[in-house]
Order: sequence, then structure tokens, then C-alpha cells
Amino acid sequence: MPLEYTFDAFVEWESFGYDDLDYDMGEYDSDVVRIPKLQGITINWGRSNATDQVGTGTATLKVLNNEGVYSRRNTGSPLYGLLLPDRDLFVEMAIPPYGTVRLFTGQTATIGNTYPVGQNYVMNLNAGDAFDRLRLKSIRTGLLENMRIDELVDEILDEAEWPALSRDLDASVVTLGQANWYRANPLEALLTVAKNSLGGHVFVDPQTGYIRFDDYTARSLRTSHMLIQGGQVLDEELRREDFIDSVRFKRAGLDVAVGLTALYTLNPTGRTIYPGSTYPDNTWNFQYGVAGKSVVTPVAYTDYTFNSEADGSGVDRTAQVSVGTFTSYGGGATVIWDNADASVVHCTFFQVRGQASRRSNDERTIEASSASPVVSGQELSRDFEFNDDSLMIQAYAKYLAAISNTGQTRIQFSRIPKDNYELYKLATLGFGSRVTLDIPDAYLTGDWFVEKMQIQLPVNAGLPPNFSMVLFPADAVGGNLFRISGDSGGGQDYSLIVADAATSGDRVAY
Repeated sequence: MPLEYTFDAFVEWESFGYDDLDYDMGEYDSDVVRIPKLQGITINWGRSNATDQVGTGTATLKVLNNEGVYSRRNTGSPLYGLLLPDRDLFVEMAIPPYGTVRLFTGQTATIGNTYPVGQNYVMNLNAGDAFDRLRLKSIRTGLLENMRIDELVDEILDEAEWPALSRDLDASVVTLGQANWYRANPLEALLTVAKNSLGGHVFVDPQTGYIRFDDYTARSLRTSHMLIQGGQVLDEELRREDFIDSVRFKRAGLDVAVGLTALYTLNPTGRTIYPGSTYPDNTWNFQYGVAGKSVVTPVAYTDYTFNSEADGSGVDRTAQVSVGTFTSYGGGATVIWDNADASVVHCTFFQVRGQASRRSNDERTIEASSASPVVSGQELSRDFEFNDDSLMIQAYAKYLAAISNTGQTRIQFSRIPKDNYELYKLATLGFGSRVTLDIPDAYLTGDWFVEKMQIQLPVNAGLPPNFSMVLFPADAVGGNLFRISGDSGGGQDYSLIVADAATSGDRVAY
């Protein structure tokens, strides 16, 4: 049966920043508009290696522009002045009778035009998902204590002003003692904290645009999304660096001092503030030497002194200066000074006191090894910045050493759907989806996980789309863990503890 499908891309040109994507279908409408004359779309998301973090998802669109509608300097264009980055964009595919599937949700990133002599003019539109927006922001949090990893993800997203309704977070089984970020990139913070879950992932759902966190147990609970029998192109690769016989982890966490110490001291002194509190120089932003908790609002004479002269040789003016606002973020602070003196005054001493929270000694390492028939001394090294659960990290290290000592084949696989049902199943795959392979000619059977995807939508919608993916075996990504099944119909009907070196079935991992 031939494929029947259509695809469209939509942009909300008049809205800046993330919106709820409530749209109509009118071309060049004031809300979300359909992009006509598409010449093809390529969508990418995921990661290339089992030890990588998930990257930013992208969509690349080519659009005919012979009428100059997408030329930014064309004052006659209905989109004049609106062709800007950070506009909501999404790609949808209608697949009868299964409905419409969202393939990408994000925001415009770059807009370019090509004007070749004697050929069609083309707009090149690139978009990125939520990760692309977060990488350009900065956050400051307080010292966050005794919080689950999903709660920390929430805190990071709150500071980055990401919409609360655009998140889908597993309740993590891992709680971290202390964590904080000061003037940090929220994307880096998200990837860092997810890594401390020892097998969990944070990523963007291409269909909803939501930021998702899957705890390390998520994949063991996931049933097969689809059965794949045969493929157009299949490459299997095993590389020397895929073999690991030694795992070395550095565990961290934070040590909190008992008493108060100086987290920050002004150097050099003599900094000027002006009368009142509104002058920009009266607002100070600074970073602590070490992170801190229970930070004390600065007290006159104990924590600061001011003088009429920068070198302190004039008249003491400390009594005329008060702290208007003081905010500590754990790794730094902001203070707004209120100067009641009619003249400028100069700070001759300033400190901020709190309980110093220092990263624990990096030399507290955990090592595990498992003899490999191929390599000797090839090490996987990871650093867990906030996790100090030595027993859990040790179990995770042993698990990785055991599954990596014989190498883990990755599969690069291209599939052109044979009918609309298979098209629908392929279009609804996401990061970490479990698929079952039954390709006897390639000696590939069993369950694998989708880690990377490229979707190519052709110029002519009558031609079939192509889905190219990278698959990892279940063991390589911590997906084949032992679990106790729920009620009948709630997942697998049973769990099985298999023998050593078995290549299928559930097993106790950590």
C-alpha cells in the first residue's frame, strides 16, 4: 500500500520567545502561519555515543523565496520586520488514519537567503529546540540542599524562566546533599545534574518541546515501541575505544563548615558609592571564593566600613551607609547600598560571612575493573560533581565495567517506511525509545534503544521520508535492569534473573 502523508512547518513570527503554540492555519496570519513552498526539511536530535550527553535538537528548512517574502530588506513583504530569531517553530506530519504527529518543536535560530543567478531563490531557516535557548542564558541559585535530581532540574528551569507546564520530569530516586550554580549556563547545569543520577538523562521531547528528565530506571520500564524487520541501509561498527576494562569515578559532594568564615572580601578597597541607593555604582554583584550557606547580611563595622577618602584617611562614614538589599545565591551575592551621606563615600572594608561549602576532595575515587579480551588499562573516567553516595557510585562503576569489557556495537540504521502504520511508528519514536530488531541476515535480534535520529522530508511530499537512527544495545545504556513487574498488563508479565554472561533477559545491575 503506498504511503499517504503530508508535512507542514509553522512559525509564530509575531511572538518573541516561548509561547503556548496556540495557532491557526492562515498563511501570513498575525498568529502562527504555515510556511508554503517548502523544499525539504531535515530534523536531528539525540547523541552519537553512549557516554555523550544529549545535544541540541535542530530543524533545517529550505523554502522557495522567488517572491521575496522571506527577504528581510523587502519592505513590501507581509513579514517585513518579523523575520527574526527566537520565533516558535514546529513541524508536523499528517499520517492517515493515525492523525497528526509533531516531529519538531523549537525556535528559529538563523535565517539566511541564497540568490543564485538564473536559479530559484531560497531561504535557509535553521531552528533549535529548548536546549538552544537555554545555552544562551545565565542562572544563579542559592545553596540547594537535600533535593532529588528532578527537584534540582525544576530549580534550574525556574531560574532560567522556562515555563512550568513545559516540563516532564521523573521523580528521581537520587537525592543530592548540596548543589549550587552561580552565573552558570542552565544547559550545562541541567546536563551536570542529570549525570549525577548515574544513568539518567535530560533531553527535549521533539513532539512536545518539553524538557524531560528520565531517571536511570526509566528504560528498564519501557516496553518495545515497534518491531523492525529489515532496513534499507544498516551499518554495524565496533571500535577499539568501545572496549573498557577499567572505570574510575571521582565522587564529590560538598563539605559544609561548622562556623562562619569570610566567603568574600573586597580587594582592592576604596570602591565608591553615591548618595542614595539608585545610582548603578551602589549595586555590587560579586562571586564568593567558595560557596556558602547560612550567609549573614553584612553588619556595619563587623562586615563593612566606609570613609570620606578612598585610602581611609578621612572621616568615618560607616554610620551613614546601610544595606538596602542583600541577596545571596550560594555562590555569589548582590548588595545594594543606601548612602544617607550627601557626598560620595568609599568602602575601606567589606566582607560576607557564611558557612563555607567546599567541594569534597577530588581524590576520593572509586575504581572498578573487569578483564577484557581486547584491551588492557583502557579507562572510562567520570566526575560526579555533587553526588557523594559511594555505595551507589561503586555499584554503577562495577556495572559499567562489566558491560563494557567486550565492547558494545552501535548500529546506524536507515529505514524508509513501507506503509502508513510503519510511518506512524517511526514518526513517534523519541530519544530512548526501545525497538525490537528481527533482521536475521545481519544477525540482529532483540531490543535496542534509539539514541540519535535524523528525519529527512523530501521536496515532493509524494516521495517517502527517510528515518536514519543510531541504535545502542540495551546493556550499553543501562536499559536492561532487573525489575519486579507490576500487575498484569502493566508492563512485562514477568521478570527473570539470567545466568552470568547472558545476552538477553533482565538482570540485576545496581
